[in-house]
Amino acid sequence: MLSKREIAFLNESNKIENLGMLRYSVESKNGHAQAWIQVREKAVQRERLELEDICNSQRYLMEEQASVGEDVEERLWGALRSPENRIGVRVGQYHAPSFVEVPILMERYIAQLHAELEHPQERHIDFAARAHRNFETIHPFADGNGRTGRLIANYVLLYADLPPLVFTAADRRKYYDACKTVGAMQAYFREKMQESAVCLSCDDDFVPLKRRATAGAEYDCKTCDAHFTLDWDKIFEEGYPLNP
Repeated sequence: MLSKREIAFLNESNKIENLGMLRYSVESKNGHAQAWIQVREKAVQRERLELEDICNSQRYLMEEQASVGEDVEERLWGALRSPENRIGVRVGQYHAPSFVEVPILMERYIAQLHAELEHPQERHIDFAARAHRNFETIHPFADGNGRTGRLIANYVLLYADLPPLVFTAADRRKYYDACKTVGAMQAYFREKMQESAVCLSCDDDFVPLKRRATAGAEYDCKTCDAHFTLDWDKIFEEGYPLNP
């Protein structure tokens, strides 16, 4: 099953890629939802996310995308760009690394992901942003890189007892600008995380920000009428007060 926050994450992630016709509910379990459920399970169990898991996630996305007429060649479903899949990728003015480099870059990426999660060198929110930006820099697939990269970012956050981030289509341009540098992406992640909270009194995991104050960010939960304040600097250091 999917929570309110998870549904928002999946729907908005699709909308960023102009795939807003693909939407999810509590019971959804195919396509993007299937990819997230499997990644989520890995994070909750503190299991390593392997390259095979990442490729499977992209394959689920491509299968679902094909169902609404947004086809990508089936040979590219779940397959890295490589000497066997000679695909060049350009995003705006950015040219992704050559397909020749992608396999070794992804091998290094996975190794760095495991090393940081097992022996953290920076705050998890900042590493999640770094990992996301690095993945998007590689752009290892012919398509689905954004959605797959956002799944990985939320794997890192959930692994670290932080709620999944909801990347919103409304600030697509701000998100794309953040992809330009690690520092910009880290600032973007910290800001976006504070836009909604997990209620401390009930199971509502998508409570919108009421206002920012000196003492922290304030939230009003409409589900249980709770009012609470969160110190996000402390949360970024220690994790969320409740497991999301």
